Amino acid sequence: MTEVVRFMPLGRQAATENLLAFVAHCKFKLKGLIGPEQFESNVWDVTAALALKAKRETRRLHFVLGSPLGPGIRDLRPMPSPFCEFAKAYLIYQHAMRPTTGIEVRLVVLRAVLRIMHESGRSLDPCELTANDFNCAAAWLAQGRTPDSAYRHGQQLEILATTMAELKLLRAPTVWRNSIRRPQDRNRIGPEFDLQRMRALPSPAALNGLASAYRMASDPLDVAVTSICGILMSAPERINEVLRLPVACEAPDLSPDGSVKGYGLRWPGSKGASPDIKLIPVSMVDLVKDCLARLRKVSEPARAIARWYQEHPRSLYLAPENEQLRHKPLLSIREVADALFAVPVAYSVVRSWCDRNEVPIRKVGRRAVVLFADLESAVIKLLPIGFPWLDLSIELRYADALCLLRRNETHANRATYACMFWPIAEGDVAGRICAKGKTSVFELLGLKEDDGTAIRVRTHQFRHYINTLAQMAGMDQLDIAKWSGRADVRQNAAYDHVSSADVVAAIRQTLGNGLSSSLAVALPSHDQLELVARVEFIRMKVPAAHTTDFGYCIHDFAMLPCQLHRDCINCDEHFCRKGEARLESYVDAQIRETESLLEAAKLGAQCGAFGAGRWVDHQELALNRLKGIRAVLLNEEVPAGAVLFPSGVRAASKIEQACQEALVRLAPPVAGADGRRNVYG
Repeated sequence: MTEVVRFMPLGRQAATENLLAFVAHCKFKLKGLIGPEQFESNVWDVTAALALKAKRETRRLHFVLGSPLGPGIRDLRPMPSPFCEFAKAYLIYQHAMRPTTGIEVRLVVLRAVLRIMHESGRSLDPCELTANDFNCAAAWLAQGRTPDSAYRHGQQLEILATTMAELKLLRAPTVWRNSIRRPQDRNRIGPEFDLQRMRALPSPAALNGLASAYRMASDPLDVAVTSICGILMSAPERINEVLRLPVACEAPDLSPDGSVKGYGLRWPGSKGASPDIKLIPVSMVDLVKDCLARLRKVSEPARAIARWYQEHPRSLYLAPENEQLRHKPLLSIREVADALFAVPVAYSVVRSWCDRNEVPIRKVGRRAVVLFADLESAVIKLLPIGFPWLDLSIELRYADALCLLRRNETHANRATYACMFWPIAEGDVAGRICAKGKTSVFELLGLKEDDGTAIRVRTHQFRHYINTLAQMAGMDQLDIAKWSGRADVRQNAAYDHVSSADVVAAIRQTLGNGLSSSLAVALPSHDQLELVARVEFIRMKVPAAHTTDFGYCIHDFAMLPCQLHRDCINCDEHFCRKGEARLESYVDAQIRETESLLEAAKLGAQCGAFGAGRWVDHQELALNRLKGIRAVLLNEEVPAGAVLFPSGVRAASKIEQACQEALVRLAPPVAGADGRRNVYG
């Protein structure tokens, strides 16, 4: 792993001297983004350094004035010195300290700061930056962006200001914080939520259109795209994970007798998650199997080419019907076309290809010919970077990739290669279902939204859709996070688009339309206690557990402190197990103690003691619960080892507590039986 050397500024040096040392340090000592020989260029090719998954396009950084607002008006004049050298060094430094694939946003922030300095007419020395310049740049970055995007750009601007201050690159001491407000958390009511939900989820017309396109697709790209969408609709996976599936990705779950219990796929990890086998819902198994079969069929010609080059890395692949060309030292233009392309092409297309790939066209008499060796050498150069590995991190070779097509087979207006392949990229899928200016599968079928607009669906909307369905079904949050391949369960909230209407419908379905005035049950009689067998208790999906005086607590203290400390009898996260000797003795002791405390509380209430009424209610509730547990323990029909947990537990309401506190403050005091003042009467 490359060693990262942090820049250490000298306090006794001026900001300009520190800047020169910083540029030299990043140029010669930090590696990973570019080499020192590329530093002076104003266009950097960082494709290999970023190594994006499931993408083919070249990633370049242009050190020009550009536009900090992103696409639109482009100023192609190069960044002036010394700001240009600082911008290059800053990107190298931040990539070493805070690596990310979204490196362009850092360049956008630098352009915004440069534009502010340029418009002010001051020196373009980055050491002259002040807090006011960062404020102006933040205001500029906030224009024309969504609140989320503006906030993220403001965060990068804060990192820039903080880094420059810590490295002593500013002449004036500066402490600047992001002035762009963070967007408020989403609510689940109103037109704003409806709009967010509509943007995040695929429309019904899109889902119906994809089903029609799946049945009618015949072009290899359309077959592949609709099959990929079918897999995305079966599990909440990212598009790059589907595009990196191997051919042998199926993983049936076998029972000891050899029968199949479930069906899953071997998913490659993404965003820090490790590869895993994830089960497919039973209702979607047949669809996924069909999608995989279709993908294997359309990708087999490309995989055959990849296998050839894996076994013969220096030899040109030729289709079986053109194998005789391998023994000819000179090829005619028509023979070159047959070797290169899988479809008939014009003479001009071959000449243009030879010119672009530096293949000399020679004259033998009146014939134009090409040396087979020259053609072979040019085609070998078209092999993808890193061949034979498509993704070395998961040990996936091109020859084993499921989503592979012949080169140009993803383009409608380009001739498909017969001798070269490339992986299906995110842009290929998006171009057929989402991208503007391109013919989508919906347009080919004449399908539109209900309002007549074009149907467009993003690949990530499927992930939002499956997560929302899981939320509506009441799936456990830990299971949703694991099924989705997330390292943090808190990220589930961004994919939860269940509306208030959905929640009300679920409650009505569970409890019935006739809702009573009180949903909580105060007295847990033995028929209100759910019984779970010992083996089921072991299988319960609990994040943590610890023992208590008479049972087990499964509260996850990593997520939230206990709100009912030592009041386990009134907690729905507490379990006990019949058959333990200490349980029966403890329950009996607690009943005796609670009865004593209840009598004392009642006596205090009769005397008008402050707060005694609430203690009476609490002790009565605890006593009833303890007696309910003892009734179950004495019931011979309940087997030993059964796990008991109370139902009908009503969690403490912070709103009710606040109302009680307000009542204490505002209610007029009255005299008790002993003449003492009592706010409860």
